[in-house]
Amino acid sequence: MPFKQLIALVTLTWVCAAWADDDFPTAFDPAPLSRFKPSKVLNYGKPLLPIKKLLADENKNHRTQHFCVIGYQFSNGQVAWVHWVEEKRLILWEQSNESSAIETSLTHSRRDLKLDVDTVKTIDDINGSSYLVTRDWWQAVAKDCAKYGEKATVKAFH
Repeated sequence: MPFKQLIALVTLTWVCAAWADDDFPTAFDPAPLSRFKPSKVLNYGKPLLPIKKLLADENKNHRTQHFCVIGYQFSNGQVAWVHWVEEKRLILWEQSNESSAIETSLTHSRRDLKLDVDTVKTIDDINGSSYLVTRDWWQAVAKDCAKYGEKATVKAFH
């Protein structure tokens, strides 16, 4: 094989590998197997209904709000996060097979992580807590969502 063709093949292989769904932030430990769009998964559905319920329940529906939703597939199941940009929150969005539970799935989330409140600098600072996460992890999820997740802008409503 001529040298120029070999270089082209190696470059093409490297570019294709860079596009693969395995470029997870180093803060993810363990790294997910892949990403998914929760709106395409039956037991999540469209995120607008639970987002609007959350906004109404928290009386934050009087101005435009921005959200990002991303799902991760792990060997033991799926996890989805909703990043509420204005409030600097990551909210765990859990699956449900009941439509009424989907509507309240964000308002009743068991993980609602506010940046600089529920985050610490290092893993050692977690100190056995089952709730705290590192700032690096929190920011990695938010940035990953901004790059790969589903965006939602919700205008003010009453």
